[in-house]
Amino acid sequence: MKIHGETIHVPGVAYVAIPRQDHDDIVFTCKAVLSYEEFDAICPTPDAPWVIHRTDGKRQDYDDNQYVKARGEWAIKRQAWMVLKSMSGTDGLEWDTVTWGDPETWSGYTDELLGAGFSPMEISRILEAVYDANGLNQDKIEAATKRFLSGVRAKAAGGPSPEEGQPTILSGEPVSVTG
Repeated sequence: MKIHGETIHVPGVAYVAIPRQDHDDIVFTCKAVLSYEEFDAICPTPDAPWVIHRTDGKRQDYDDNQYVKARGEWAIKRQAWMVLKSMSGTDGLEWDTVTWGDPETWSGYTDELLGAGFSPMEISRILEAVYDANGLNQDKIEAATKRFLSGVRAKAAGGPSPEEGQPTILSGEPVSVTG
């Protein structure tokens, strides 16, 4: 894929350094998760049961209690897997209780981080880096959209874009836009 002739192939990366007084800073590298195929192979999406309805015919029952419960558990595992997969960009990171092949262990990453001496606020900061790397930071998305739109508006008005700067006249004074 290209945008304006430039190939786009750089996934998001975010770093978070957690300071320690008697130890080197602990740095986590969080990378964007570009594929969920590995997760889907281990945890397929639950299917709602099929029911035969008198007026609607055969349809899936998305309100079925067992399906709703299974879907919720699946979503928790998917989110935990995404966090773990993103954090796997951290050089030398090893888990004691989390096992890649066992989805029942994945959500234990928070307990393991707490057990390793990370405070809840530090864990929140690590998760924030995971979400940043995966493009899930609404503030950053809104800021990028605002930058884009300000450039579009400036070009539509015939004025300079923020990147171009405002032209100057020979006196060195900015050109009046009100004209």
